[in-house]
Amino acid sequence: MSRRDATYLRLSGPSHPGDPSESAASQTPKAIESGANEGSQSQGAVQPAGSQAALLLEIPATSAALRSADNAEDGRAVAAETEFETYEAFYGMREPPFALTPNPAFFFVNERGREGLKQIEYGIRRREGFAVICGDVGTGKTTLCWALLERLEKMNVRTALVQNPMVSAMDVLKLILHDLGARPKAVEGERVDAAHLFDTSWMAGMGQMELIERLNTFLIEMARKDLFTVVIIDEAQRLSIETLEQLRLLSNLEMAKQKLLQIIFVGQMELEQMLEKPELRQLNQRISVRFETKPFPKKDAEDYIRHRLRIAWAIPRLQFKKRAFNTIYRLSRGYPRLINMICDRALSCAYQEESYDVTAKMVRRGFRAIKERSPSRTSIWIRRVIPLTGALVLALLIILLLLRRSVTLGTG
Repeated sequence: MSRRDATYLRLSGPSHPGDPSESAASQTPKAIESGANEGSQSQGAVQPAGSQAALLLEIPATSAALRSADNAEDGRAVAAETEFETYEAFYGMREPPFALTPNPAFFFVNERGREGLKQIEYGIRRREGFAVICGDVGTGKTTLCWALLERLEKMNVRTALVQNPMVSAMDVLKLILHDLGARPKAVEGERVDAAHLFDTSWMAGMGQMELIERLNTFLIEMARKDLFTVVIIDEAQRLSIETLEQLRLLSNLEMAKQKLLQIIFVGQMELEQMLEKPELRQLNQRISVRFETKPFPKKDAEDYIRHRLRIAWAIPRLQFKKRAFNTIYRLSRGYPRLINMICDRALSCAYQEESYDVTAKMVRRGFRAIKERSPSRTSIWIRRVIPLTGALVLALLIILLLLRRSVTLGTG
């Protein structure tokens, strides 16, 4: 039985749980009547106001009505399959394994990434001020941010994540206060409930010095509770020089024996280039931990795919063939984001064929679906013919040169 047949039976089953003998066929008269009513309404048959005349309904022939009812049921079954059934359900997954959202539950760390996390956590425990995580596009920096936040929750750390740094230095400061939940108590002893914890109205009209003073007060309150504060700024390469310098000054908020704030910059490779500028040399000198995210090597890419399938609870019967792994790595070059996109489309192709084996052919088909348009047969033929034609022309030129040389030597 196919998925379509199963869906149809599920939708057209008995309308009354106590009467299992009633099938979709036994409901045909109701479907005819309903279809006739809906057909007349769609044709604009509206009763005039105040008129008591009954509407005359034109009921089609029985055979046509039966075909119409069957087509309607088929349409609903196909629509339900399209709307509700996905490859996640078919393969027994509890959630999409290759979604592009930075879900820390799917965070995969190889040996190199594990060492980087240890360095960052060591810097936080030592309260060394600044750290930088940089990497190329699609290498998993944002996922690393969320995973790091999850790990820090298990430590005595209060965290904030700024994901929209394309604002002024004042606005970045407000975002930090907002995410930390640093709303002051209006009256000593007032209990701030969750509904007002992140209320930003109290910052209206406050100047930069007032915001910094509020942050300093909050950091001291956290330190007295033995809580350290860490701020992670994603897409930090978009920060202006002015904002970066303002954040450097925040590191001066400290007590006699300890710093109160750690800032972790996360960004693309341009961030390192920015930090090399003379205007930021003081900030650059204060960065104690640097970690670069890189594409996975081939073995880690395979482990990454298996890891995400395992976290999603995919059934063991679902398998990526060895050649499929090789094709995924060749097309993605080990970039996690591309791996996710290719695997998602490949699983969709396997689902359409109701296959539990993901093949290299499915991977290539899925990769073509990611591109804006697949190359036509004509363009493929041209790409194959042009190099061959060029080689033939080059060979003819070499032959002509050799003939000319031999003729020249013969006449001489």
